[in-house]
Amino acid sequence: MHVLVENREKTKPVLMLDSQLLVLTIKPSEEKTIMSDIYSKFTFEKEGMQGLCNALVDEDPRLRQMAALFLGTTKSDKIVANLIAALHDREKNVRARSMEALVSLGVVAVDSLITCLGDDDWVVRYRSAEALGRIGDERAYEPLLATLQDEKDHVRHMAAKGLGFFSREDLRSYLIPLLTDENEFVRKSTAISIGRIGGDESCVALKRALDHEDDSGVCEAIKTAITEACR
Repeated sequence: MHVLVENREKTKPVLMLDSQLLVLTIKPSEEKTIMSDIYSKFTFEKEGMQGLCNALVDEDPRLRQMAALFLGTTKSDKIVANLIAALHDREKNVRARSMEALVSLGVVAVDSLITCLGDDDWVVRYRSAEALGRIGDERAYEPLLATLQDEKDHVRHMAAKGLGFFSREDLRSYLIPLLTDENEFVRKSTAISIGRIGGDESCVALKRALDHEDDSGVCEAIKTAITEACR
């Protein structure tokens, strides 16, 4: 399978697909809409997998992004390792596309993503925590709890955000200490997740945090969380 990505500002978006050639002509201003449409409509037969995996390590970052996008539609556990490797890509957008693809694969990617929470590279831990939160598999709960103590604030932020999707009562006691984290984004995501859990304990903790918070963005997040938690 050969993959060709073209970028022509004056052309209309075109997609032609057969077993030998995939041509994407993308107008930059319409890329987001087009990618969403493609992502929802197309799947690939087995013989196309290797070509996409090869494209995932191509020197052109646009091609690597596109390969990750399409691999996520395959729903195949055979390409989890390729997408996990792409979380180490030097380009932020490639890492983001690969994370999205792993979320699309769902539970088959969970074990590999959990392993990545211990990666030496914080950006890999960050994207792995994001994917695990969005997949929402219970196997990720305990590993994400441990990740709340990560040395990198970006990773703590994403772990707190991801855990909010679980909305478990026992989660509250792990999140409350992060309301005083040194990083405002960690405090913000923590407040939102505590709000989702709800209950009297959440209300008390959030109101106490609001009394001591001086970041306007975090204050707004806490107020919203209080409204949700104290219904």
